[in-house]
Amino acid sequence: YPKDPVATTALLNLMSDYDYAGASMAIEKLIQEYPHTAFLYFSLGNIHASAFHWTEARLAFVEAARLEGDNPDYAYNLAVALEHAGDPGGALGFYKTALELAQDHPANFDSSVIMTRITTLSENSYAR
Repeated sequence: YPKDPVATTALLNLMSDYDYAGASMAIEKLIQEYPHTAFLYFSLGNIHASAFHWTEARLAFVEAARLEGDNPDYAYNLAVALEHAGDPGGALGFYKTALELAQDHPANFDSSVIMTRITTLSENSYAR
């Protein structure tokens, strides 16, 4: 289904390692067509993150989390992007949110990794 945004996004995610600019532009075009579709922003964030463009990733993950606030994976990826973009306090909050959301919704992350990040970020904030 060439007009299916889910299938198209999956293909774009596969090609993003080879054509970052093309994949990100294509997803941005899909976002124009489907502006209230959280997984498109999530996919765009993942493409930016894979290229270490953390500011752009953060912006995309913020929008995904805004549109689908009960998705623990969106909160987790936003936390990672915030941490890489230099906002450990924001990251700490979203790591905690991701764990809370994972109690009621399926998640694709290891909770022990998040607990480690929460501990590390909490200890660093008290050291300042």
